[in-house]
Amino acid sequence: MRTLGVAGAICGIVAFAALEPFIDENAAVGGAEALARMSRLFAIFGLILSFGLTVAEEMDSARARRIANYGIKAVVAGAIGGFAAGYLAQQVYTFLGPLESFGLAGQIVRRSVGWAILGAIVGAASGMAAGSWKKAALGLIGGLVGGGIGGFMFDIVANPLQYGGLSRLAGFTCVGLGTGLAVALMQELAKQAWIVVLSGRNEGREYILTKRITNIGRDELADVPLFGDTSVAKLHATVEAGPGGYLFCDAAGGSTVNNQAAPQKTLADGDTIRIGRFSLSFRTRGAPRSATPPGRQTLPQTPSLMPRLKVTAGPYAGRAFDVVVSPISIGRDATNNLALDQDPRVSRGHATLTYENGQYVLRDAGSTNGTFVNNTRVTERVLNAGDTIQVGGTTMILVFEGQ
Repeated sequence: MRTLGVAGAICGIVAFAALEPFIDENAAVGGAEALARMSRLFAIFGLILSFGLTVAEEMDSARARRIANYGIKAVVAGAIGGFAAGYLAQQVYTFLGPLESFGLAGQIVRRSVGWAILGAIVGAASGMAAGSWKKAALGLIGGLVGGGIGGFMFDIVANPLQYGGLSRLAGFTCVGLGTGLAVALMQELAKQAWIVVLSGRNEGREYILTKRITNIGRDELADVPLFGDTSVAKLHATVEAGPGGYLFCDAAGGSTVNNQAAPQKTLADGDTIRIGRFSLSFRTRGAPRSATPPGRQTLPQTPSLMPRLKVTAGPYAGRAFDVVVSPISIGRDATNNLALDQDPRVSRGHATLTYENGQYVLRDAGSTNGTFVNNTRVTERVLNAGDTIQVGGTTMILVFEGQ
């Protein structure tokens, strides 16, 4: 959310720099001339703000083609929408002319309405660029609110400055900041399902599912892009939203959900998807998480022995974690069974511990800093009692103790 707010404020400053040389403070405030002038001004502001907010959302991808594709679409949508918004805003501004008799308060109301219209158009532009009508609708609502708030602040901040150029700089910045923050806030409040990258490139990045079918893969225009791993196909998997929930379909093969092959599977909150070297977490809002999520089994325990991971070094030194389900996901993200959120060297999705054929198998989940058993880096290892496990800055020993 902060990223879009900062991007919006920067866009407001850029728009000011681009438009200020052409501002005529003695120009007519009504009639056809004002209508044309306002349409041009909003078109330029709209394309700058739409482009800036869209690029800010895509910067993590670091893919020129992806950024250019969405950026160009946002520029077109922002310019056309901004021109229409400027025309409509000027008409509304003129219609509300009687409010001028109320002084500054009347001016604030008229300005707020005009900038709210621009904010709505700009907010919808990034969703339109991504081909998501739901995201466009959320952006429209957020932009309407944010643009209105920015317009409201325009005169409150600018009026005391008593200088046209400086006041417009403050006003444009407020509109950009308000639009960016409100669009991001609306997306956050309205999201129902999303995917978090636990390990792999762009670790921690969150992708909100706003389309009926979400594409996952190495393609630069994928909805959930997984770059840097050639074992990932351009279209590797899809998540389809339907009446029965969210259906995961493995289009290229080799994907797993909770460490089990999953050609097709209805996802539950907290499910871990593995594609190539990437670990992803599927999340839904308002869904209760069971003690034993789908795809996990409760482990049989002997009457006298309990497997535990005893932490000997790191932020959790002195603690012990019971091993009671399989698989156990280990990582920094709160969705893991063993969440080590106080260890910054642990990846969000670092490793898994699985009970298979009477043995405990530790697997690295594509972590950044690696998984070690007895000081040797491993991708997969069958554990024995007393083995030392290191993930990030946390060291643990597998022991079997009396209950």
